[in-house]
Amino acid sequence: MRVNVIITTFNRINLTRICLETLLQTTGPQCGITVVDNASSDGTIPYLETMAARSDRIKIYRLARNMGVSVGVNLGLAVADADYHVKLDNDIELRKPGWLEEMIAIAGGNP
Repeated sequence: MRVNVIITTFNRINLTRICLETLLQTTGPQCGITVVDNASSDGTIPYLETMAARSDRIKIYRLARNMGVSVGVNLGLAVADADYHVKLDNDIELRKPGWLEEMIAIAGGNP
């Protein structure tokens, strides 16, 4: 089972850092992470590039201008081959290991 978590960003590096780092801590290797950045200018891009270099689970896509959340999510859906897709805002802090598996079990049990 492959899962793609899509996060769109536009600045707010402090929140993106918490979201991405807790996502990595609470999910396993079946979880790919697609980050679509809407032309951030606050240091988000270098941070994301550093994180992507550390983990092959993270893929970064940069938009030339802020196209909004909907465009970012649609791009994330288009580029990732997965059985399930989960959209997260970049201000989410994940605290419970296994949260993703619980969501997949619920979704899988309700076709």
